[in-house]
Amino acid sequence: LNFKVYGQEYFNERPISTQQSGFVFVAQMRANMPDPIGGVLWFGVDDANMAVFTPVYCCATKAPICYTRVDGADYITFSWNSAFWIFNWVSNMVYPRYDLMIGDVREAQKEMETTFNNAQQGIEEMAAKLLEKDKNAAIDFLTNYTNMTAQSTFDTWKQLGTFLIVKYNDGVVKRVKDGQFERNSIGQPAGVLRPGYPKEFLQEYVKQTGDRYKVPQE
Repeated sequence: LNFKVYGQEYFNERPISTQQSGFVFVAQMRANMPDPIGGVLWFGVDDANMAVFTPVYCCATKAPICYTRVDGADYITFSWNSAFWIFNWVSNMVYPRYDLMIGDVREAQKEMETTFNNAQQGIEEMAAKLLEKDKNAAIDFLTNYTNMTAQSTFDTWKQLGTFLIVKYNDGVVKRVKDGQFERNSIGQPAGVLRPGYPKEFLQEYVKQTGDRYKVPQE
């Protein structure tokens, strides 16, 4: 967290959503509801800033496969079936070009989290009805829902990763319309956008190089 410049030591400010996070959750605990329903961990892997918070009910008897050490996944073993590694894959594409790419991440986050939030009341009402008749049926229902939302999030993030690598490959930006990459009148990929370097970088570049790369005036 510390570094030196010209012999003077400095420190980096540490954000809440540090990139070194393995997982993050917000616990929703409601004592006025039956135990299998009242406790929910809104759980996400990797850093909080780019996680998708999915519902994990406290009664769940089976962990979503993508949250386990599937294929032997751990801190030094990558797996395309591991939510930890898929979210890290996407995040590490975004970090170097945050200003350009974070909008795509926010759009996907908002869509999924809004869907889960809107579904919560209906899911819990169904679980409560099952609980009146058969506790195990209610637990199985919430376990299946926990696993379904985790897998849905995993699949969506994997698709997001492939979308990002195509859209931002090699420093350009592919044109997108209605969620699809645009093509021209003869069916070929449309011309790309070239965002270039930030204004501050260009100013420093000229400051350091002077007239070396100045275009001659005609």
